[in-house]
Amino acid sequence: MQKRIINSFLFLFAIHASVANAQVYAYVEQKEDNSKEQKKEVSVEVTTLGKAIISTRYITPTVQFINGKAVMKIGKSTVASVSVIDGGVLVVEPLPSDKDEEVEAKEYNKITKSPSTEKPYVTVFSPFQLVVPTGCEVYAPEYDASTQMLRLNSGNQIPAGAIVPAETPLVVKGTQDVDFLFSINAATCAPKTDLSGTAVRIDTPKDGTVYTFGRDKNNLSLYGLFRYVGKTLPAGVAYLKTKANATTAAKFIPMSFDEDDASDPTNILNTTPQRTQPSVVKQIVNGQLLIKRGGKVYNANGQEVSHNS
Repeated sequence: MQKRIINSFLFLFAIHASVANAQVYAYVEQKEDNSKEQKKEVSVEVTTLGKAIISTRYITPTVQFINGKAVMKIGKSTVASVSVIDGGVLVVEPLPSDKDEEVEAKEYNKITKSPSTEKPYVTVFSPFQLVVPTGCEVYAPEYDASTQMLRLNSGNQIPAGAIVPAETPLVVKGTQDVDFLFSINAATCAPKTDLSGTAVRIDTPKDGTVYTFGRDKNNLSLYGLFRYVGKTLPAGVAYLKTKANATTAAKFIPMSFDEDDASDPTNILNTTPQRTQPSVVKQIVNGQLLIKRGGKVYNANGQEVSHNS
């Protein structure tokens, strides 16, 4: 692993002189074996993370290795960060002279997320700074272990136009495709969230119970945070990891929502939002999970439903 880090550092250092006052590509590759017999490592681009087009603004970009991560800065702004522990490589290349920056930026320089009516929640975890788009709601949610509830509310919603630091795990709520643009400007918020995330494919953590968004295989009408049983987690996802306790780990983690829609969301604070203890009752009625909270009844997707009890 140490050899891999040194080689990456030498590559990045060698291009410093050529990328000052220029435009560059930045993207992530992951090292993996290309043959079970030969055990040769090859680097494969993680295309699901997108490719950033970065203007260096007459400032030579620097890359440092901090706590197992390759961190790229332009001036004082951290524009990219990726873990190298699981084989991640941050690649920086000058934009070819025959490429137009604006044209390339329209094609790249973003990541598209696709929530839908059937699957209204998706996650995003990016090695680049993100600009929160319109047309959706974006949250840095908190987890209430006492009620086993993921809380999304106005206190942890991030407003459109905010610039989110690299490697921030987020939940996106919506019904249509939305583009998160990459940014090299200073982050405008510092969200605190109880989610984790990974930019590259990793082995599923074994020091806790992992939950990701998906459907109940026994009831496809239920969509939400279900216990994840796969051996590996894919690149670019955020997930919830609770403390290891197989006897009390829930199969499904419901979500609670702020009932006060009168005020606009505010910027995320640099401190963890105050946690409350909402009165929540979960029931299975006719095979459907119903969540009673604040005198109202919601389904597993967080949508209010009519129910006589």
